[in-house]
Amino acid sequence: MISAVQAATDVAGRFGITSTDPVLLQETNNTVVWLRPEPVVAKVAVRADSQDEVRREYAVASELGALGAEVARPLPGTWPISHSGTGFVVTLWERLEGSDRVPVAPEVLARSLRRLHAALRRTKSELPSFRVMVVKASQAFEDDLFMMDLHHEDSELSCRRRISEVLLLLSLPNSRSVGFTVNLTMEIGS
Repeated sequence: MISAVQAATDVAGRFGITSTDPVLLQETNNTVVWLRPEPVVAKVAVRADSQDEVRREYAVASELGALGAEVARPLPGTWPISHSGTGFVVTLWERLEGSDRVPVAPEVLARSLRRLHAALRRTKSELPSFRVMVVKASQAFEDDLFMMDLHHEDSELSCRRRISEVLLLLSLPNSRSVGFTVNLTMEIGS
């Protein structure tokens, strides 16, 4: 059986990118691989139910990048590819250098989020409801295989607590659906 890492390196090779030392960065609902030594990150949708989401994320990120939004950008000259040996959908992204845990002042973060949401309103891609995505995440906890695959830092109790908090906030009378937040801040430390 071909692994997600192998699928990532195979697809990267189709675009002329050679990774001699791929590094698994994350393996939850999708697999994320740094195609070292290249400054490229591959996102691999290994689950059939996440493949359309990965394609949508790529399309939205492409639009946001073209609008000048502060997001990790898909690698120029690439597009989502369905790996022939596995059916996994692979997208390639520019790797951002730097720490993934940098303290940011609340007002700086708020301005950045306002700019991101303003850019999101100008995109043409259809964005799913934030509430639907939270419910979908909550349903993932009913999938025993998914929960067994989580790494210790993504413990079931911690994830359940976070989802419960978000669902509670969304049930408040004055809460608003804020739209789809894509995983575009792939700032991965060295």
